[in-house]
Amino acid sequence: LVSKQLTRAKTEMNLAVGASAGFFDRASQFMNKYFLLIGSIFSGITALSMTFRKLAEDVAKMDDVYANVMKTTGLTREEVAELNEELKKMNTRTSREELNKLASEAGKLGITGSKNILDFVEAGNQIRVALGEDLGEDAIKSIGKMVGVFEKSTGFLRKLGLKDQMLAVGSAINELGMSSSASEDYLVQFAGRLGGVSSQAGISIDAILGFGSALDQNMQHVEM
Repeated sequence: LVSKQLTRAKTEMNLAVGASAGFFDRASQFMNKYFLLIGSIFSGITALSMTFRKLAEDVAKMDDVYANVMKTTGLTREEVAELNEELKKMNTRTSREELNKLASEAGKLGITGSKNILDFVEAGNQIRVALGEDLGEDAIKSIGKMVGVFEKSTGFLRKLGLKDQMLAVGSAINELGMSSSASEDYLVQFAGRLGGVSSQAGISIDAILGFGSALDQNMQHVEM
């Protein structure tokens, strides 16, 4: 009797162990089959979450940029948005954030109207690309001021629009920098400091830039 009960218990235990083994085998097969799929799903969800987070941060950042442009230029949000649609069409590696900073600079100079601001941005970006690090940090703003001041004493500037005025001055500075040992930054500072006097004396900007180049080549400080 005891032997029969022992035999029955062993049989039942073997059946239970076999059933457990079968269950774990099936679980293992399921895990192996779907592990990569589940991992890919979770990875995709994580990547998507990070993408949305970065998108939200970028939108918030551009909102701040738009606000700065609106503050200095007096443009409405809709007008700034339209301006940025035009900036997107520009064939340049300059970021849209940097282009909007140029638009803000235009507003600080008293330049108004979407067309004039766009002209300033396009010209300023071309000058920055052409002259690179040769100009100081505020050089684009300085050139914008210069064309407004020297327009009174320089006949050919009066015949040009804002964009062409800035490009003409930027081109002259670039040419003098390449053809002589004069520093482009020096020329900008020199012309900026003499702008008021030159306007009253009727001295054109090309003469001032040539004089500044001669002084710099002779190692005279810009204050001279």
